Amino acid sequence: MVNSCDVLVISSDLESRRTLTSILDHLGRDLNVFSCSRVAQAAGVLSRQNVRLILCQDRLADGSFRDVLKTTRKTAPRPPVVVTTQTENWDDYLEAVRLGAFDVIRYPYYPTDVEWTIHLAMRDSATLAR
Repeated sequence: MVNSCDVLVISSDLESRRTLTSILDHLGRDLNVFSCSRVAQAAGVLSRQNVRLILCQDRLADGSFRDVLKTTRKTAPRPPVVVTTQTENWDDYLEAVRLGAFDVIRYPYYPTDVEWTIHLAMRDSATLAR
């Protein structure tokens, strides 16, 4: 993983946002974690920061991960989007990946799952950037 990178956590649920931010803070890596609760806020962060990875809740107060995926199509390089969800519906997982999400992480979030998914997403995005 790159020495320092910006990560954006997008979740309408304050507890989920806090949990993911806490996990990221404790990974022992140099991550600059930004968080927000709405698609519009995320678009603002993406326009100002060179975000390398996004963790986005499936449903947001003003949209969904689909809107975030549309927003990331306008950024270069395009950061991988990991969708976070509380559902166990396999069809939702398949739809997220089909629409361009890198992966889906289900709540409750386990630090090892989050770390592994971040590692894979960052490795794949570094490979694509070459």
